[in-house]
Amino acid sequence: MIWTYRIRLNMAMDCATVNETDFYMDKESLEDITHLLLVNGEGASTLPSILIASAVQGTEPIGYITSKHAFVQPHRILDEVHTMWPVFRVGTTAFVCINSAPVISHAHGAQRNEWLFNYPPCRDIADHFSWVEHFAVLTTFALNRLFDKPYPDFKSTRVDVEDLGTDVAPESLQGIWGWLPAHLYGMMSDGVASIFIMPSESVKTTQVLSMCPADFKGMCELLRLNGFTIPGGTEKAAQDSYIGITSEALERVQELMGSNATKEENHNGGMFQ
Repeated sequence: MIWTYRIRLNMAMDCATVNETDFYMDKESLEDITHLLLVNGEGASTLPSILIASAVQGTEPIGYITSKHAFVQPHRILDEVHTMWPVFRVGTTAFVCINSAPVISHAHGAQRNEWLFNYPPCRDIADHFSWVEHFAVLTTFALNRLFDKPYPDFKSTRVDVEDLGTDVAPESLQGIWGWLPAHLYGMMSDGVASIFIMPSESVKTTQVLSMCPADFKGMCELLRLNGFTIPGGTEKAAQDSYIGITSEALERVQELMGSNATKEENHNGGMFQ
């Protein structure tokens, strides 16, 4: 998911480089920030992106992050938004939105390359924001669908990085941006490092396809409880956006299924007449 926003050209930004990652930030806008929430817009689920987009609605980025490892096409149509990673602020919370994570290959054996090119920006972001009190990533249980065992009924939950590798942590498969930035922050800082995990999308299996409501309410309440600034009405805005997007897609799926069913009926009729 690519966030749409207007680039602030009337504001001079400072540029700081940490290893292989550049941070173009308005330093004054970072004052008094205590919490940071990071989300990967190209993760296995769109729910975290929808929640953050709803939380920062009406605001403009206070800065951008980029890296030579980012998946950016050098050619650009000039009326398109650039693919630097925007940083928003609401209250005392900064929201870091990764929208072009490094992608080398989708082949099963390419995990080594994924670590090679994603580890540096994960490390540098954790280092640059090591001064915040609470650093967290927002993700879902979507990749658990890859397990052979039945898909469990997860609830929105917080996992502290100090509990990773223990029985306290849930059995949840996460991509690199769903755990590594928080893990590295926990190694560099005395602050709180957490992973917030939402239940992923689910479909009602009835004659008419429909999406189950996402747990935006539960996650927003959990984030607020932990000190993150989530504006009132975020859960409703996110739910409305989610239902609108998925309803249109499901209508198309239903049309295709109905078309295929009609073809099959006509074909069978011809065979057995």
